[in-house]
Amino acid sequence: YNSMNKLTKPTFVEKSKFKIDQQDVNYGFINVATCNFKGKISGVKSNYEQMIKLIDEASNNQSKIILFPELCLCSYTLGDIILNDDLLDTVNEYIIKLKDYTKGNDSLIIFGAPLKNGNKLFNCAVVMCNGEILGVVPKSNIPDYNEFYEKRYFEKAPIENGKIRINGNLYPFGVHLLFRNSRYINEIVAIEICEDFWMNIAPSTYHSEAGARIICNLSASNETLRKDEYRRSLITTTANKEKVAYLYCSSSANESTADVIMSGKMAIADPSGIIAENDLFSEGILYSTIDLDYIDSER
Repeated sequence: YNSMNKLTKPTFVEKSKFKIDQQDVNYGFINVATCNFKGKISGVKSNYEQMIKLIDEASNNQSKIILFPELCLCSYTLGDIILNDDLLDTVNEYIIKLKDYTKGNDSLIIFGAPLKNGNKLFNCAVVMCNGEILGVVPKSNIPDYNEFYEKRYFEKAPIENGKIRINGNLYPFGVHLLFRNSRYINEIVAIEICEDFWMNIAPSTYHSEAGARIICNLSASNETLRKDEYRRSLITTTANKEKVAYLYCSSSANESTADVIMSGKMAIADPSGIIAENDLFSEGILYSTIDLDYIDSER
């Protein structure tokens, strides 16, 4: 009970630049985007180049939250290569390049990467805005069944929030992080990663209780018979019962080199249901607009 109770007492990470300049007169409407692309296995530089193109395109379309898939900076299906120190060093290098590239961009940008904290490797979501890393959220639930074997590589998220060192600097690290726009305080964003979403008690349950209005899910969801129907129902149910906007973004089908095929599924929902989604196995940007005043009214 104590550890569960702590989930309702998050660390808020605030950023004054995390806003559209005219946000105050937008009456609660937030433009958002989910993005996936043809990832290159362990091709960090190539993936980075595709990501910044999508960031530019989504930002030019006034998207203020831009979400990418799980482990997209290096790809999900690279197997034991993910344990290679040279690869992990390159990931760190390009996280800093992305941080620097986003300077002057007031969108909240969320993407997946493997990161070491101490001697342990974590499957992480990196959250940045305007040239700053706001925090790093590790995956809570590590799948180890059927075609999944993430426990071969990754540790589950620690119970307590802490710090992680990237390129010599310390940043907030933990599953109990909420990202709040200090100039639009109802814009509160929380993160969960793939398997977290499929659990009987998901991190989003606690995030919404703690005040999150927007849940972002970075995924590498494989496709099997009738899975899409179940996935859509989970997105819809989660958004409705927790009274949140739910952004879901899975890796492109073109990424996989293993015995699975990724769905490429992207969907955006609010308490009324799914308001935007793409076709299975497609790539690109999915746009939508979230009505936070409607969500607050429902809450």
